[in-house]
Amino acid sequence: MRKALLIILLAIISLSAYSQETKRTVYCEMTRFFTFKGVSISVDFGLEDMHIGSTYTELFDDNGEKFISKIAAVNYMCRKGWQVFAFVGNGDDKGCNTVVFYKTITDDKQILEGLNVKRKD
Repeated sequence: MRKALLIILLAIISLSAYSQETKRTVYCEMTRFFTFKGVSISVDFGLEDMHIGSTYTELFDDNGEKFISKIAAVNYMCRKGWQVFAFVGNGDDKGCNTVVFYKTITDDKQILEGLNVKRKD
């Protein structure tokens, strides 16, 4: 009886271990630049089709609007499941130029999930 229960238990454990999804961490780099229309947020997810030559990907809020500030964009990314990895400055008194985020995913489709991004040339 014990052997039968042990075999059944091992079978269940092996099936559940097989069905677990592989998790991995992905990163995103955010930079900002100013235009006549306000603050534009450029993001790089390392996706080949979203960063070719002079093409960059611009991030917008849920309403399709530009952000009022870079920290508003940081808060937006955090609400979408991204976590801040690092703030990178350029060594002058103007502060942070770049924010790097990370997120744990099980499928590449989760990289852009819930984000409002548009390719710009």
